[in-house]
Amino acid sequence: MNLIKTTLKNSNGKAKIQGKLTEVFNIERVLRQGDALSRILFNILLEELITDIETNPTGTVFNRLTRT
Repeated sequence: MNLIKTTLKNSNGKAKIQGKLTEVFNIERVLRQGDALSRILFNILLEELITDIETNPTGTVFNRLTRT
């Protein structure tokens, strides 16, 4: 987790709106488009999701939480 935070620390960006670039702004909560880290994080999340769900024999997916 610290490696991810360090990678994203002090990230800046600019947006192009109507052909003109905006001022520099801080990127605090998202990965940059096309960042290789986004694929890795997605795979980690997907693996966790798959291990946290159960599939019954008829193919319907239920999570392990019990509903009352």
